[in-house]
Amino acid sequence: MRTAIIPIRDFSGMTRLAGVLNLGERSTLAKALSQIAVSGAIDADLAVQVLTRDKDVAEWCAEWNLEATHDSGAGLSASLTTAVAALDGPWIVCHADLPLVTGDALLNVAAA
Repeated sequence: MRTAIIPIRDFSGMTRLAGVLNLGERSTLAKALSQIAVSGAIDADLAVQVLTRDKDVAEWCAEWNLEATHDSGAGLSASLTTAVAALDGPWIVCHADLPLVTGDALLNVAAA
């Protein structure tokens, strides 16, 4: 089965928006964007693996019945390398801050 690895560091980031959104608003936005990415992967019939080391993200994953894989904290590239090494089939990385990602777009990427 093809897998979409979705790295989500935490829901308290997006600090570049701090001048226009407070922490709660940024957290709501981060969760909404993450849900769009997850929904796109599900629509593309991809297995979803969220890469995180944040407790709140792991709890969010449990609410959505998603697999949360521990991010070692050694950096995105190192964490993705470890996650990919544990997979048996094809994979793609879908970042969680893509507001226009769709299942069709992910299918096109996965087919390539």
